[in-house]
Amino acid sequence: TEPDFFQDLTDLDTKIYYPLIFDAMTSIFVGISTLVSEGNPSIRGADLKAAVFNANFEGLSGNIAFDSNGDRLAPYRIKNLRKTDALELIDIGVYDGASDTTSLDQSPVFGSGDSQVPADRPNVCDAGSEYDGTTCQACPLGMYAPSADSTCFACPAGQFASAPGTSQCTPARVGSFVAGAGGSSPILCSK
Repeated sequence: TEPDFFQDLTDLDTKIYYPLIFDAMTSIFVGISTLVSEGNPSIRGADLKAAVFNANFEGLSGNIAFDSNGDRLAPYRIKNLRKTDALELIDIGVYDGASDTTSLDQSPVFGSGDSQVPADRPNVCDAGSEYDGTTCQACPLGMYAPSADSTCFACPAGQFASAPGTSQCTPARVGSFVAGAGGSSPILCSK
């Protein structure tokens, strides 16, 4: 779960992004200017994208140049949002887009308050169970999960799951039936 201080970021000083916003707009203007100076009547779509990607100038935030994906080839300061007396963005390192390298001066601090990297997902649940957003839970009666890391499905008509945590449904025996999906026990046929 997120710490409470992530809910209200009004204390965060957004002025640090103004040079980046200015340079983003300037990149578009440089692209438009290039197309106009070349006499290109199409100042949109693929032509504008190519012109912006080919832009190369000194902006407020440093040298502006892009790779073929449109990613900026520049150093990016890596900041870590931390709660001390107030919310703070702390410089902890640099990512260099031109060389595709990262250099950290200190470890990031995560929402838990420590530098232990949180799991990006839970452990894989066994067959017969599914992840409910918090833990692995056994499939209820009438449902099954056929493999590890699966979700629970209702047993189809004619089959049943009489115990929780089932990985496969049991077909109804001759002389019995399961009328609909999600059955937990067969019904004996009457003569």
